[in-house]
Amino acid sequence: MKSNLRKIKVNDAEYVYNIATTYDSGANTNTLTIRIFLAGHKQTPLVIDFLTLDDYYMGQPLNVGVPLTDTKNDEPILVNLNKPKYIREFILLGLKNGWTGTNKLAIQNGLQYLTDLGFDVSTIQPEEVHKSVEFYDLPKAERLQLVATIHNNMLTGLQTAQLQQITAYFEDKDTYIRKSAYTSVGRIYISNNNLQPVIIQTLEALLKHTDFKVRQTVINAAGEIGKKDFGAVQHFFDKGLFDPHHSPRNAVIGSIKKMGEVNPTPVLQWAKKYLHHEDKEIRREICHGIELRGRKYPQDILPLLKELQHDKTARVRNTLVHVIGQIAYKKGCLQTVIAHLQTWDNKQLVADALAEIIDVHDRYKNFAVLTQEEAKEYIRGNYPG
Repeated sequence: MKSNLRKIKVNDAEYVYNIATTYDSGANTNTLTIRIFLAGHKQTPLVIDFLTLDDYYMGQPLNVGVPLTDTKNDEPILVNLNKPKYIREFILLGLKNGWTGTNKLAIQNGLQYLTDLGFDVSTIQPEEVHKSVEFYDLPKAERLQLVATIHNNMLTGLQTAQLQQITAYFEDKDTYIRKSAYTSVGRIYISNNNLQPVIIQTLEALLKHTDFKVRQTVINAAGEIGKKDFGAVQHFFDKGLFDPHHSPRNAVIGSIKKMGEVNPTPVLQWAKKYLHHEDKEIRREICHGIELRGRKYPQDILPLLKELQHDKTARVRNTLVHVIGQIAYKKGCLQTVIAHLQTWDNKQLVADALAEIIDVHDRYKNFAVLTQEEAKEYIRGNYPG
């Protein structure tokens, strides 16, 4: 088992660090977190959060490389935070900001660190950056109290049919207020059988709202319910796929991911009927949405992916190749993927997918179970084409 800690030396001091990513389906954002420890001092890390938009293809863009403009010379530079040179710069900035390696420092804003290094981060920055001030700048105890208050108010609103009170939370400008509201709806639905018809009716009414944030939150609430009871909310995703605004459509993708991970059978059956839809964006979104289930259980989604092998639209084809790469680098997954690809007849697409798998084993070398050379060797020995 490989250690997730990597070593680096800066100014004669030794440090270790790790990198992790967290996807937020509700906000369609992804947070890359770097934790840096002075050797021998694992209780006082420098913690840097990079909150970015989640990319359709790549996921967390800073984890695989994204072009950012260097404002000093107005030229794009591919920024991949797995490269040690960036960790070195972050350590120096952390030291400048008061971190010594033996003291605790508040979580640092990673995008500000990149800005300080001269990069324009506007292309990866979420629209609602004010959320961190309105929600996450609150002390933890106050955040917990706020979440409890939202839950109680949502319960009361559903019990007394106060649509206005529910709408106020669903249209709030703060992403995490809305997230607290829709996760509360999911918990209330599961724990209150008598309220289930009311909840569905309320969500149906709000899905007609003119504010895209309300419709987005409705889809996310349906996603919470769909983890347990997909049949009750399937129609929300049928409508959400065709919403005129991208945010509710993105919420459908995020919901497919989180539902498919824990309730795969009905979700994948539903997804299958859209694999050959006339709208190429629908086909692409479904392909992307089922990816998360495939990262642990590629055998569950490979039959669906196979149906897209002859799709002639470049965006769908590129997403398909990307997804195949994403489901092939964890323990036992490469073997499953290669065995299934042997049954595909589009040899050119398979060749592109194999190239992507090999490349992923380099890009994700700190997370892949095999090295890139081991992956190449396995493919050479087990794919006859």
